[in-house]
Amino acid sequence: MLCNVNRILAGHSVRNEEYFRRIHFLLYYTQFSHKLIIDMEAAGSVNIAAARVAGHPVTVFGAGRTDAGVHAAGQVANFHMMNSSVPLRGLRRAMNSTLPRDIAVWSAVEVPENFHASRSAVGKTYRYRIHVAPDRPVMLAGQVYHYWRALDTEAMRLAGQRLIGRHDFRGFASSAEQRENTVRTVFSCELADVASEVHVTVQGDGFLYNMVRNIVGTLIEVGRGCWPAERIDKILAGCDRRDAGPTAPPEGLTLLCVHYGPPRPAQEHRQAEE
Repeated sequence: MLCNVNRILAGHSVRNEEYFRRIHFLLYYTQFSHKLIIDMEAAGSVNIAAARVAGHPVTVFGAGRTDAGVHAAGQVANFHMMNSSVPLRGLRRAMNSTLPRDIAVWSAVEVPENFHASRSAVGKTYRYRIHVAPDRPVMLAGQVYHYWRALDTEAMRLAGQRLIGRHDFRGFASSAEQRENTVRTVFSCELADVASEVHVTVQGDGFLYNMVRNIVGTLIEVGRGCWPAERIDKILAGCDRRDAGPTAPPEGLTLLCVHYGPPRPAQEHRQAEE
C-alpha cells in the first residue's frame, strides 16, 4: 500500500459524537474513469456512491484534481456522514459495489474533525512511466508513454537533481496556470531503470498545472541529447515556459500519494510496492 493513511491520526483525537463521522478514503482510478470523478464535489460517481452508503446527501472533498488522462494510485478524499452504524470495512465494500469498475476505494478511516483532504495535505508524489523500446507496448496501452529511441538516463538523472529545492517553477507550468504564487519545493526527483521502462518519481509540497508532465518532457529532451542537464538552471532562472521541453502525454503519469505528515522518501515508496 503506497500511503499509510493511519499516519494522519497520530497526535490527534477523533470526535466521538454519535451522529457525526468524518471519513477519509483512498482511491485508485485509471485515466478512463477520470471524467467520472474529476468533479467529486458535484455529481460524480464517487459522490453518488458516498451518498448511497451514508443514506443522505454528502459533499466529497478531494485532495486535488489530476489532469485528464492521468491515473491515481493514492488519491485522497473525505466526506461527512451521520450514519454511525456502518463499519468502515462495510463502507468501503459498499462504495466499491456502486463505483464503476475502474475506480476503487482502497481504504477508509475515520479522521479528526479538522481534517480536509486538500487543505491538510503537505505534499504529493507522482510517478511517470516511459516505455523505451522500438515497438509499441500494446498490452500497456494507456498506462505508459511509449518513446522509441534510447535515452541517456544518467543525464536525465543529473538534470532532475537540479530541480530539488525551493524555486519558482513558472517555467514548468502550463500557460493555463492561474495561480500567482508559482514557488514550490521539490523534495526529490529520482529516475529508475525498470526493465524496458524509465520511471521518473517526483515529490514536492505542491505542483502547478502540468508541472510534472512538463518536467518529464524536459528530461526527455536532455535524455535524447538535445540539451545539457544545465538547461534546468536556465528554465528556473528565466521562468519562461518556452525554455522548457514539450508536455509529456498524460497516460504515463500516476498520482502515487498525498502526504499528510512529513513527505516520505521515494525509497519508501519502492519498499511499499515490493
